[in-house]
Amino acid sequence: MSSCLQCLSKMFDVVVKIMMEKLYYVTSLCVSILLITSTGVVLSDVVYRDMEYGDLERNMCSWNVEIVRVDKSPMLLSANKQISDSLFTFVPNALNINYQVTHGLEDEKHPALGRYGVETFVAAYEDPNAEDIVWTFSIDGGNTWADGIYWNLDGFPGYPAIDYWGSDMRFFGTFVPAPEDNAGGSTYLFECTDPADPATYNLVYWNWTEYGWHDTKDVDIACDNSQNEWEWGITSLVTSTTYGQGYTDGPTISYADPEDPDRAYINWYYGYDGCNHTSVDIDSVTYKTYAVYDWYNESMWKLLVRVDDFSNWEWQGAAIYTVEGMGNLTCPSIAAHNDNLVILVETDENGSKDILCIYSRQGMNNNSLDTSLVVDSPDNECFPRVSFVENNTFICTFVKNRNLYKSISTDGGRHWSEPEQINDVKGTVVEEYKTSDLCEQATNAVWEDDRNGNIDIYLGELIPVPPQPPSLKIGGITGGPDITVTIKNTGDLAVENLTWNITVIGGTTGKIDVKTNGVIPELQAHHSTHIKTGQIIGFGPVEINITINASGIKTVTKRINGITIGVWTTVLDPNLIPVTGIVTNKRTSKPVVGAKIVAKPKTIPAPLLRWSWTGRIPFHNFYNRGVFILLLPPGTYNITAHKRWYKPETKPIVIEPGSSPIKINLSLEPRFVFKK
Repeated sequence: MSSCLQCLSKMFDVVVKIMMEKLYYVTSLCVSILLITSTGVVLSDVVYRDMEYGDLERNMCSWNVEIVRVDKSPMLLSANKQISDSLFTFVPNALNINYQVTHGLEDEKHPALGRYGVETFVAAYEDPNAEDIVWTFSIDGGNTWADGIYWNLDGFPGYPAIDYWGSDMRFFGTFVPAPEDNAGGSTYLFECTDPADPATYNLVYWNWTEYGWHDTKDVDIACDNSQNEWEWGITSLVTSTTYGQGYTDGPTISYADPEDPDRAYINWYYGYDGCNHTSVDIDSVTYKTYAVYDWYNESMWKLLVRVDDFSNWEWQGAAIYTVEGMGNLTCPSIAAHNDNLVILVETDENGSKDILCIYSRQGMNNNSLDTSLVVDSPDNECFPRVSFVENNTFICTFVKNRNLYKSISTDGGRHWSEPEQINDVKGTVVEEYKTSDLCEQATNAVWEDDRNGNIDIYLGELIPVPPQPPSLKIGGITGGPDITVTIKNTGDLAVENLTWNITVIGGTTGKIDVKTNGVIPELQAHHSTHIKTGQIIGFGPVEINITINASGIKTVTKRINGITIGVWTTVLDPNLIPVTGIVTNKRTSKPVVGAKIVAKPKTIPAPLLRWSWTGRIPFHNFYNRGVFILLLPPGTYNITAHKRWYKPETKPIVIEPGSSPIKINLSLEPRFVFKK
């Protein structure tokens, strides 16, 4: 374990303008770099825990792990995203799928699986025919699979990962880029909003090669919908760089900038070279993220567990832990829910490989970690995967004697059930890292299977799909004399005592202030209802804020802009931001009636829109009494007011995505002054 480290810290900001080459086109972007370099000391004592056994009839032996928290400040770097184009369709000769997912004559490997509802799956795997990651789906419970798609990237990428975002039908994925693709130094993000519609499939990437990143070795992804729409969650990586002090195969994470949809961060700790595999999860209740890595140090394979906060990446409690066993700890898999943390690893403490569980009821707190044994036999049990199901229930899979087994814990990892074989043809499961994957709530597993002489992907059921808990969603929002909002319950259970609140504030003079709230006694599963504000009277842009919540369910909020004219409120396209103000005479301070307003983009070729009674789309606007309203997409503009016999005035504005209505006043200098 590490000993006391010397304290040293320094912090500086550098802004670098670079040119980044995309896979298919070149774009210019600014990259901001924030580097915080420091080392710290070990604050906590070493804690030992004896293993708890999942089955008292199994062989008893001495199992110990040592956990140490090491406080260090991570390094940080940001870049703008780029788009991967050139989408190709791949036909995998699909028949039926235990269920068979692929039927190619060559070896399809390293599957990843996501699930929505009962029948819809999205999957990814390495395909040698495409020499790429192929993405496919099934809408009949895995019985049949559609033609796949791929992006024809440089080299042959590998090890795909998929996770459900947590609402709607939105999935994100990633994979290890090939060394030929930007030296293996990019982070990729796959997204689909409807698995059954490949038109919604999208692939973007952040190229870190300019900063020395290269040869990414392993990746995983965990998603959560609690933050901004563009914040997918967290990606964990084992990768290398020459940047700064440099590191080789170091523990690294990447995540979206909470303020900028196009920007992402790469974040790492120095001093932990020699990692091999990674797994990551987000606690959807506490929003803590847990990234685990196996790490070769002092002739032993140990674990590193990194803890961050998805809701606050600057959280002061962020830390990295080292976990050391009596034997080697490798191929970790992690799952977390409501501070119930479960980590499964291979251990060779007894000579053969066994599956060890490290668990906690208080998150990654080294005073609360315990161990249990999932399986222990003279044979090798390898390549564990674990997933949260519900309450304190977790399911894991592992490979033994070329078969895939499952085991269930209903008490948060303390005890595990007798393993059951999943594959229906004995001895056909390929024994290698990431040979299998679990979908949401571990209802199904996919694995590599060579029963047909080559490696295909198969799918099997582990448990029936459990009822989905109540989940609230804000649907359509319409205007009129009042504002109507649709509320949906997308879960399988009813919601009781749902409370809601709508506020409408703003107007040209800031006098619009309407607040409405209420309680819905019950909203049945998969049903929707409507809530309304009272009548709204006024003039000018308004901000509409909606909040819905119920006990035990995530609070859902939404903010959208609108415009009120008299007794009618129009709900605006969320991509358009109202810009309003008054044009006055600089000498008299009186409104300049009929002044013309022009918005000229400085940085983007954007359509310039305005609100009007007829819905026309001119690029300028003028109103009586000098009051104007423009609707503009995000960007940087020069706003100019002019009228005959006046000198024009121009002011710059910057419109951020999702910003509140912007107010800007202009004053015109008369060219002639008449005296009585």
